[in-house]
Amino acid sequence: MKTIILAEPQLSSSTLNQGTSAAISMAKSLGGENITVVYIGDSSIDLPVELTNNQDISGIDALDISKYQDKITAEPLAEWLAKNYDDAANFIAPSTSFAKDICPRLAALWNVDALTDVVAMVDSQTFIRPIYAGNAWQTLTYSGPKRIFTIRTAPFLSNKDAITDKTKDIPIKWFNAKDVLSANWPSCISSTNKDDNQVIDLTQASTVVSGGRGVGGVDGFKLIEDLASVLGAAVGASRAVVDNGDVPNDYQVGQTGKIVAPDLYIAIGISGAIQHIAGIKDSKVIAAINNDEQAPIFDVADIGYVGDFSAAVPELIDKIKDIKSK
Repeated sequence: MKTIILAEPQLSSSTLNQGTSAAISMAKSLGGENITVVYIGDSSIDLPVELTNNQDISGIDALDISKYQDKITAEPLAEWLAKNYDDAANFIAPSTSFAKDICPRLAALWNVDALTDVVAMVDSQTFIRPIYAGNAWQTLTYSGPKRIFTIRTAPFLSNKDAITDKTKDIPIKWFNAKDVLSANWPSCISSTNKDDNQVIDLTQASTVVSGGRGVGGVDGFKLIEDLASVLGAAVGASRAVVDNGDVPNDYQVGQTGKIVAPDLYIAIGISGAIQHIAGIKDSKVIAAINNDEQAPIFDVADIGYVGDFSAAVPELIDKIKDIKSK
C-alpha cells in the first residue's frame, strides 16, 4: 500500500514542519510500508534530518519552488500530484490553508472523496473529525482504493523512535518547478499577501498573539505585533481584522483560516466566535484580554483579564522586558 505525504512548503528552514511530521505518524498508523514524502522547498537548503534519517520513509520526492514560490497556484500542483501519484492508496496532508487549497482539487481529479480535519483514528478505516465548528464529533468509515486525508497536527504525535542515525539510504528525487507549470496553466501567477515581517509560521509557533476587532484597526494592532516581538511569538488575527484589510490573509486564525496549537495562545480584543475557537481549541493555554466580561472567549480561556488592552498590553510588554533584562 503506497502512501503519499504532502509536506508543507519549507523555503527558509531545514527543520521539518510539525504538520508534516504528524502526517508521517498517521501514515505509519495506517500500516503504510511504502511512504513517500513530497517535500516542497528550496534545493539550496539541506533537507530536514527528520526526513532523511526517518526509517519509516521509503522515499522523498522534493519539488524545488525557490524561484517560483509566488507563481505556482494550487491547480498545477494538483494536476502534477494526480498524474505522478495515481498509484497511491492514501494521500495525507496537514490541515493547513496550503493543503486545503490542493486536496479538493486532487480529489476531483481522482474522482474520490476527501476526509478533512481528522483528529483521531479508531482503526484503519474509521476516523473522527470535528463538525459544527468543533462543537460535535463525527465518527465515520472511510474506505476505497484511494483516500485523501487532511489532519489536525496536535493529536498525531510523530514517532520519535523512527528518527535515528542514518542507517539506510532513503532515495531522494528532485523536481524542478518548471515541470509543474503545466501547459494547461501557462499564466499560473498568483498574487500573495505574504508579509515579510511574519517570520514565525503560525502553525509552528509555540506562542501566538492574536488581535481582533476590539484592538481598533491598524494602529491598535501595532501593540499586538510589539507584544509578539518581545515574546518571540507569531502574530495572528481574527477574520474580522483580515476582512477589514488591517492585516494580511496569512494572519487569519480560525475555522476558515489557520488551525493553531501553540503552548500559549493570547487573544486580545477577540470576542470568541465559534469559528475562531474552532481554530485554537488545541492550544495548551489560552489567555484572553477583553473589555467585555461577557465575551465568549472567556468561556474557553485558561487566563482572562477584563480591561482596556491599550493599557494592559504596554504594561505587559514592560514586565516581560524587565524579566528578560534580569
